[in-house]
Amino acid sequence: MEKSNHPLGSKENPIKCDGPQGERNYLEKLVTQEGRAIKTSRKGSTSNTSGSIVDVYPIEDENGQIITTLYFDMYHKGYKEKKVPAPYLISAAEQIVHQLAGSHPSNPLIVENQKTLSDLLKTFHFNQDLPDNILNNEVCRIHTYHVMDKSELELFALIKEQKIS
Repeated sequence: MEKSNHPLGSKENPIKCDGPQGERNYLEKLVTQEGRAIKTSRKGSTSNTSGSIVDVYPIEDENGQIITTLYFDMYHKGYKEKKVPAPYLISAAEQIVHQLAGSHPSNPLIVENQKTLSDLLKTFHFNQDLPDNILNNEVCRIHTYHVMDKSELELFALIKEQKIS
């Protein structure tokens, strides 16, 4: 695989995918560092210095301000990009459902901060009182329980305060 000197998602190093649906599928998985959904729509296409045609997606914040622009090269049949451009993350729900994240220390659920992890547990009605000894950038084991039926959950998480590149 080629190594680029340009950041993933830039015009010179576009995110490779399989057609327009591949672009949409990829974008649906992204959230901001704070865990918020992104807003975007395709604004056309352009070409980069190597002559590749790339699609342009301005990414907006909740106020409609453009915070960055991502570029996609949709001419890679069957390809699904696994990396995430800075400063974005893959949503926690996407990690759990499609990557089975959190079920084993080798595949932890990656979240930006303890609040995001607490909010996720709250969504599924699990106790969100997290231990005080969770360290950034280290996989931790979390034992929690469902607030209604008291069923237990063991979850492995990684609080990642640094941006993914």
